[in-house]
Amino acid sequence: MRKRRERKPLRDRLLEKIVLVPNPAFFHRPSIEWLCWLWTGTLDKKGYGRIALCDGPYRSETRTRRGAHALSYVVFRGPFLGPRVPDHLCRVHACINPWHLEQVTRRENVLRGKGLAAKNARKTQCPAGHPYDGENTYVHQKGIRQCRACHRDRMRNRRGRLRANARQLLSLTTAPQVHRQLVCAHGRHEVRAGSRHPPAALSQP
Repeated sequence: MRKRRERKPLRDRLLEKIVLVPNPAFFHRPSIEWLCWLWTGTLDKKGYGRIALCDGPYRSETRTRRGAHALSYVVFRGPFLGPRVPDHLCRVHACINPWHLEQVTRRENVLRGKGLAAKNARKTQCPAGHPYDGENTYVHQKGIRQCRACHRDRMRNRRGRLRANARQLLSLTTAPQVHRQLVCAHGRHEVRAGSRHPPAALSQP
């Protein structure tokens, strides 16, 4: 018969693996809020704390790892409302202080970060200096924000290139054709279609 193991409450497991570190961004808050609870257990590649949970009462049950900061929020403050994720207000990934976390949508969480999507969302001008406002901005079918002024410039340049190519093609088709007789390298035979002479042997008098 397998031996049941005695589980520690999740609250105790979280509190026994933290170190209290002051955060200058929260000096004006109450004492419990201006201290970061740095996780001393396992961290993922992005620096977030991870904690193992078992599906059953025995040691041989399957273990799954969950975010320590998300579980800390649920234990100390309550469940998440709908499809929301925790966002660090202190910007310290290893912190699991539930009062340093806020429930936000996944989109808002991404835009608050430091990734490429967040950097682009914070831009107020296009690379050419045109403002991203209601009149000068439209959303591409791929969901990308585009500048109307730059789009007009690109279309104007494209039409100009097409007109220039059309004029060049028209000048080539209407120019007088000069008949050039091709002979072989020996200068004795005229080369026509279907000739046995290879192109490398052709010359022009």
